[in-house]
Amino acid sequence: MSKRRRINLSLREETYDDLQQIVRDYHFKNACEVVTTIIGLFLEMKKHPPKRGRLDGPVDEDAEYIREMFDDFETWEPQPQAGHAPVIKRPRRSQK
Repeated sequence: MSKRRRINLSLREETYDDLQQIVRDYHFKNACEVVTTIIGLFLEMKKHPPKRGRLDGPVDEDAEYIREMFDDFETWEPQPQAGHAPVIKRPRRSQK
């Protein structure tokens, strides 16, 4: 049995609206998937920091570094797991 934990997250309305826009723009299932993906990316960066190291350079370099980190995230698409064929759901035709 999976040992999963839940967290309760409260957001400002503007932040939630922005998050919903990200869901629509990048075809996530829901806001929760976006948040867990961002947390996963953050934790992965923490476990395996880039060769450059921590954000300790000039502010201009840090801003560019952060932009580069999220460039990959912008073009992210779900990938099928090994051994599982993707399922394409099509709307059913109504029977007359």
